[in-house]
Amino acid sequence: MTKPNARTAAVGRRALMRACEIAGGQLALGREIGRTQSTIWDWLQTGLITDVDAVLRIEKATGVSRHKLRPDLSDAFGRTLSHGEKHATSTVRIHAK
Repeated sequence: MTKPNARTAAVGRRALMRACEIAGGQLALGREIGRTQSTIWDWLQTGLITDVDAVLRIEKATGVSRHKLRPDLSDAFGRTLSHGEKHATSTVRIHAK
């Protein structure tokens, strides 16, 4: 995985810090998404959440947009969850010939 540029890392770090605040801290966020506090700390240091599934779980748990958590993958994520949706899904249709 490539290292994000400084701007991307800063945006992701701020979004993750906000998610931690909403959840009640790194430990609480980790518990909510099934990760350890040390994993959350690592992500804060790099500004890069390396687990895309965790990005979606953080969005679901805290309402912090996946597009803010990983701005470098914004196009790949598609739309943001609207209030009340249970999980994110992305539908890709492949047309066979």
